[in-house]
Amino acid sequence: MKHAESRIPRHQRGFTLIELLVVIAIIAILAAILFPVFARARETARMTSCTNNMKQLGLALHTYLNDYDDTFPLNRFPDAYPQYNWKRAIRSYMKSVSVYQCPSNSYSWDPAPGTSAPGDESNNAKPWKGDPTAQLPNSYAYNGSSFHEAWGDDATGSGFIPRTLGSIKDPTNIILILESKSGYPDLGAWTVDAGGNLVFVHSNKMANWVMADTHAKSMKLAQTFVPQQMWWTGKPNGNQDPIAYGKKAVAALAKEYR
Repeated sequence: MKHAESRIPRHQRGFTLIELLVVIAIIAILAAILFPVFARARETARMTSCTNNMKQLGLALHTYLNDYDDTFPLNRFPDAYPQYNWKRAIRSYMKSVSVYQCPSNSYSWDPAPGTSAPGDESNNAKPWKGDPTAQLPNSYAYNGSSFHEAWGDDATGSGFIPRTLGSIKDPTNIILILESKSGYPDLGAWTVDAGGNLVFVHSNKMANWVMADTHAKSMKLAQTFVPQQMWWTGKPNGNQDPIAYGKKAVAALAKEYR
């Protein structure tokens, strides 16, 4: 007598255990192949959003320059130090606070050193302390090597001198804004010199930058030092040779920044 299963039409039979295992294995292989692709696509979309943010920051600063006789806003303002900085100076030119936040940056709301408020160091001050609608995230910083509020100390001893566009010989190749992990409003090349890099880079080793002429671009951190250093408007700190300084800075970079 034939087994009962033999009388069941083939098209009505279920999967065998081996067939199920094969299907599961195929799904696992496809997932292993596709998940990294999806992750890269998501990060690409986030970086595009970040690039658009920086283009808007550049456009806001371009408008500010037009309104203030080609004078950049100070990094921090002396009459409200450090409660008011360049981010707040251009706030009226921005449609939304979200422009100040890169969607890839997990450091966006880390407190700035020496403060108790999350995000930008100015959040710790009145009148916006405790007001969530006025809080600014971390993600972007001025280039402190050329736009720190006291950049003119060496020359005049007075400090708090705003930069003018005309004082920059090659604005297309001088960094104005960079991506940051810190609540400080500025980061300089000294963060690289010290080995404690606070510059934020994306998973593809690229970062976004706004140059002093207010255009935005993407490049690796190492490219800002060689073949041309883009941090200092004159010679690097200590009157060093720009090429030698750039090579030294790149040699100090971790692998993910090169």
